[in-house]
Amino acid sequence: MTDISASISFSREDWRLFFQGRFHQSISLTLSEAYSKIFKFCFDLGLLSDTKNSLASVSYLDVNDLSDTTKLVYLRHRSIFKHTSGAVRECTLYQMLNLYFRENRASTSPNKNSELKTMLRLCKELENISNTLKMGRNINSHMQNEILDTGFTLQICSSVLRLYEIFDYEMVSALNIDQLRSQAYSVIIDGTDHGSHKTNDEPVVHQTFENSPAKFNSSSGKAEPHSVSQNETPEEIDGEVEVPLDGNVRSVELQRQKLHKIKLEIYSFLQAEVTSFDRKMTLLYGSNLSDILAVEPKTIEDLKRVLSVKILMARNGELITSQIARFGNKIVDVFK
Repeated sequence: MTDISASISFSREDWRLFFQGRFHQSISLTLSEAYSKIFKFCFDLGLLSDTKNSLASVSYLDVNDLSDTTKLVYLRHRSIFKHTSGAVRECTLYQMLNLYFRENRASTSPNKNSELKTMLRLCKELENISNTLKMGRNINSHMQNEILDTGFTLQICSSVLRLYEIFDYEMVSALNIDQLRSQAYSVIIDGTDHGSHKTNDEPVVHQTFENSPAKFNSSSGKAEPHSVSQNETPEEIDGEVEVPLDGNVRSVELQRQKLHKIKLEIYSFLQAEVTSFDRKMTLLYGSNLSDILAVEPKTIEDLKRVLSVKILMARNGELITSQIARFGNKIVDVFK
C-alpha cells in the first residue's frame, strides 16, 4: 500500500487567517450577499407571506461578523405554505423552495424547473459552507491550542474557495476576492509536496482590504445589520423531497477556472508544435484571459474582436490563428 501520509501536512495554523481582521469581514459580507440573492429569488417567486417582517428579521444582522452571517441559512420566515391545521408554515429559504418545487414541478416549465433546481443546489451548498465556516470561526475563537489537522485545514480552505464559485458578488471587490482565493490556494500548496510548482500567473499577495458598505432592502436584495438568536435551527418539513441537483452552477470564477485549464492545454500544444514561444503570446496568458473573461465571447468572431486578441494578432497572426483554430471553440463554449 502506498504511503501518502506525508504528502499533505501543515506546519502553521494559516487557516486562522480567514477568521481574523479583513478576511473575516469579507467572508462575512460574502455570506450575507449570497443569502440575499436566494432571499430575492424567493421574494420574486412570491413565497414570503410577510415580506415586511421577513426583512425586519434580518434588519439587525451584523454583516461583518461570521457569528451572525453563518446562521442566516437557518432563519425561518413566514411563507405562503400552510400546515394541515391551516397555520402558516415558518420555513428556511431552502424549505420554501423545496415545498414550491414539490407542489409545482408537474406544472412548471422545464426551464423554470432547471432554474429552481439550481437555486436549491446553491441553497444546500451555502448551508454546508456556512456550517464549516461557523465551526472554523468558533474553533478559532475558543480553542487556542495548535490545530494543524490536514482534513480540517483543507475543509476550511475548500469552503472559502467554493463560496466564491457559487455566485458572483458585488459587496466585496474583485481584488479582495482574489486575495482570499490566493490565500486559500497558498495554504493548500504550502501543505503539499508540490509547493515548488507554483506559477507566476497568479502570485499570492496580502494587501489591505477595502469593502463596500452592505445594506438590505426588498428591491436590491442586499443585507444590513441584524442579530440572530442562538437557538435558531431548521424545522423539519414532512415529505421534504430530495431534489435532483442537476442544475448548472455558473459564475465568473468557474469560467476563469475553465479558461485556466484551456490555457494549460495551449501551453502543451505549443511546446509540442513550436520550437520556442513566449507565453505572453498565448491567448489566455495573464491579462489576455482577463479581457476574454470580461467580454464573454460567444462565437469565434466575438473572440477575434476582443482587444487583447487583436493586439496579439497584430504581433504574430500565424501563432494566434493556430491557437484560435485549435482552441477557439473550447474558449467560446465556456460562455454558452
